[in-house]
Amino acid sequence: MSCSNLIYRINPIYCLTISNQSLRQPITGFVRTHHALEVVFHVTLSLLCLRSSMPQHKKKQALQLQKLYQHFAEHGFKQVGNVSHLTKAIGISRSLFYFYFEDTEDLLFQLSEYHKALLHEQHAYILSQGITHTQYLQRLVEHKDLYFFSIQCRRYAQEHPKIAEMFQMVLDTVDYENFQLFVQHYQLEGFSERAIKMLYSTFRGFWYDNSHYGSWDEARALDLAQQVNEMMILLRSRHQPEG
Repeated sequence: MSCSNLIYRINPIYCLTISNQSLRQPITGFVRTHHALEVVFHVTLSLLCLRSSMPQHKKKQALQLQKLYQHFAEHGFKQVGNVSHLTKAIGISRSLFYFYFEDTEDLLFQLSEYHKALLHEQHAYILSQGITHTQYLQRLVEHKDLYFFSIQCRRYAQEHPKIAEMFQMVLDTVDYENFQLFVQHYQLEGFSERAIKMLYSTFRGFWYDNSHYGSWDEARALDLAQQVNEMMILLRSRHQPEG
């Protein structure tokens, strides 16, 4: 099996993801965790694949998948089973949709693989750079589609097992790291585990519920951060540290 075929079996558009985003970030220090090691493997493999030509139909498939990823990030998964709606939304024919995807189940599978690739890249960057909680929130602006796709996975997790699986990926990677950064940022180490989880759940729910795709920019993120700071002052007063 050629390198190109191997990477397509792993993720049909991972090469394009790497070429568009990952090469902009240093990979020094990725070996800090198992997740980071996995990303190093994928990045290295993808770099090798990029040296060979990517078939034109694969490039086109990758671009259509990216369009659908963005569409779901903005509008959610309510119409995920409606092929006519999806083809109209991204401007392709039904026949072309079925050329790229066997059916909507295959579409969800390919979206899941793409989402996983973006999450691993984001997770590895967090680990390698040692960023702060504030810097993490800033990255939510820079990676808008990843952020809102994750939000939509949370909102529609009960609608389909694959969507629930994609949200679990978020919880296991970037959300886990954000939880650790959140505890450090608000100095919650002395609080009970129950109180910390309640505070974080309140923060995350508020942040998600007040994030809107059309109005999302740095100013909105900073405004939400300020509101969270004020909210945390109040919540901390109600949940004092143990001991």
